[in-house]
Amino acid sequence: MMNLKINPSFKRLIPPLSKEELQGLTESILAHGCRNPIRVWKGEIADGNSRYIICKEHGIPFKIVQLRLASRKDVLIWIVNNQLGRRNLTNAAR
Repeated sequence: MMNLKINPSFKRLIPPLSKEELQGLTESILAHGCRNPIRVWKGEIADGNSRYIICKEHGIPFKIVQLRLASRKDVLIWIVNNQLGRRNLTNAAR
């Protein structure tokens, strides 16, 4: 199982899951596996920190999608845009 890096500056851009959301995600991954890939840039997670941690803790395989972006700035922009497209953000988080 591949070891990836959780980048603090990337992670700060992603609102943490609530206790209930994390429990639901854990139950889903345990029941069905990791259905969504972990998105990575140069070995650093751009999307999927929680999925990665759950999979590592339980020995569950996961897929990786490499982001082909030119710079760290491009990754930061991608993360923000990706998060804005999610339904679970409050207006304050947006």
